[in-house]
Amino acid sequence: MKRKRKKKRKEKKEEEIEEEIKEEIEEEEEIEDAEEDEKEEEIEEKIENIKEEIKEEKIKEEKIKEEEIEEEIKEETEKEIEEEEEINEEELKKEKIVKEEIKEEEDGIEEIEE
Repeated sequence: MKRKRKKKRKEKKEEEIEEEIKEEIEEEEEIEDAEEDEKEEEIEEKIENIKEEIKEEKIKEEKIKEEEIEEEIKEETEKEIEEEEEINEEELKKEKIVKEEIKEEEDGIEEIEE
């Protein structure tokens, strides 16, 4: 009888030890899973940060391009204005010359008439 009790106690202790080992293994697995999940979240967060940085960089590049285009347009417009002013000055000079020639002709005609 004692042997049976001892055997049962021993078996019971072994079962308890096995159960404790199983629980410890499960706890370790849960911890590992939690750590893995945390690492995955960190990786996803890093990926999102990188995507955001790329997006911001693209926006900066677009702004720079827009500014360059605006500067080019401004320069072209200024150049066109200068060209128009030069043309206007030339036309005014021509008109002045024509007026002077007409005046000289009129003066010449008046002299002849006198």
